[in-house]
Amino acid sequence: MIITSNEDLNKYISCKEGSSFPPVDFSKHSLLLVSGKTDRDIDEILVKRFKQLSADTFKLKIEIALRTTIVYKQFFEYNKALLIEKMNDESIVELNVTLKEPKIIHPVSVTDEKITYFFGYAFSSHYEPHCLLTSIPQYKDTCFMINSRYELEQVNVCADMLPDIDFENYTLIIGKHVTSSIPFFVEDQKVFESSVLTLFVRKNNGGGLLCVGNMFHWGIYPKLPNKPFYVEYKN
Repeated sequence: MIITSNEDLNKYISCKEGSSFPPVDFSKHSLLLVSGKTDRDIDEILVKRFKQLSADTFKLKIEIALRTTIVYKQFFEYNKALLIEKMNDESIVELNVTLKEPKIIHPVSVTDEKITYFFGYAFSSHYEPHCLLTSIPQYKDTCFMINSRYELEQVNVCADMLPDIDFENYTLIIGKHVTSSIPFFVEDQKVFESSVLTLFVRKNNGGGLLCVGNMFHWGIYPKLPNKPFYVEYKN
């Protein structure tokens, strides 16, 4: 929608009493209002290009970065407002919307036996961990993204067993998740990168006892960027 006057703008404002919005000088500017829907939750909306093709024709390119969450039969609305140079009433804007999937980062395959032995020993119990995360309350979810040897030392009490990990090129993620039955196994794990990092851990009940316990997990990933970090556990 191309807005060229305050009268046009007021048609699209529903919260008028007790609210205000920045004034627009419509003698010099026009306002573009863009809206639509997707079947995926939206992470962020980026304006990639606004180009004039002819005297009255323009092209607007928008990229929508999606989140990982999919909600069945639910749609998510998006809106974007752009202040541009004055356009006439005959102007036409062609809208091009691209949906961008989040980047998926898988853990690397670890062949160093010292590393696999250390984490196998550290997380060999379904109740109390050895070496790692021992200061965390027993039945509390927690997860750490570790990017240096110093950070690993802060959560490790077995100093003589500390594994040698190349933190210049890799990131270590360790965590624990409270479960209602044991044993629970990690079936799959990966990181989705958008404006944030989200670790997805898919767990699988191996047909164990109905008993509260902990599921421990670890993974070494290609060096992850410094972004907000979240964790989601899925059955």
